[in-house]
Amino acid sequence: MSKLSQLTTRKQKLERKLFLLEMDIRNFHNEQERQELLSKLEDIKQEINDLIDSI
Repeated sequence: MSKLSQLTTRKQKLERKLFLLEMDIRNFHNEQERQELLSKLEDIKQEINDLIDSI
């Protein structure tokens, strides 16, 4: 398996984990806490995309 293929597979797995985490966060009852967690999640998504773009 090529390096690019390995990275693509890892990216897909991370995206799936982030999606599941986002769904869990959206089920929080505390609105302020939910918004803070969603904001942190978006920051992580952006970092991942930046990392991928740099490769």
